[in-house]
Amino acid sequence: MARPGSWKRWGASGAAAERALQAALLHRSEQEHSTGSDATIVGLAENWLAEVRVRGRAPRTIEQYERTVHGHVVPRLGKLKVRELTPRVVDRVLREVSIEVGPAAARTLRSVLSGMAGIAIRRGELRTNPVRDAAPISQPHLPHSPAPSRSTRRPSCACDCSPTSARSTSTCRTSWTACS
Repeated sequence: MARPGSWKRWGASGAAAERALQAALLHRSEQEHSTGSDATIVGLAENWLAEVRVRGRAPRTIEQYERTVHGHVVPRLGKLKVRELTPRVVDRVLREVSIEVGPAAARTLRSVLSGMAGIAIRRGELRTNPVRDAAPISQPHLPHSPAPSRSTRRPSCACDCSPTSARSTSTCRTSWTACS
């Protein structure tokens, strides 16, 4: 017997039952976080994650998206309404994440926010995708390192070549010798 609040679905195979369960949970999530003018970023994020799961993304991809939602989206944007998501807000959050965590995390966040905005557009909560209009994420410019000193360079190569036949001009034996 199922616990109160738990969900069960059946299918011809285990995978079919799992897909049916995910579809039911997505439908439930959509109804719980109804799309109105008061829809929140948190609700939108949960809807987006449910949609990503149903679409069959790789488990590690889903885990990365969940970490991004719970580590960046909810803490930084969770109190906002969906209609308050603007390019200016997205720029600010992407810049903060890029500085605090790194450009790779900011690019993942950008992808997550873009997917979330896509759902909001399809549901009529946003007219345009604010992530598309946000500034690109730039790589930090690192100063060039100086050339290695002579003591840290690779040893030089010495070739010993000798002619072998008319077809090939020579056969070389390569050996590495230390620099002096």
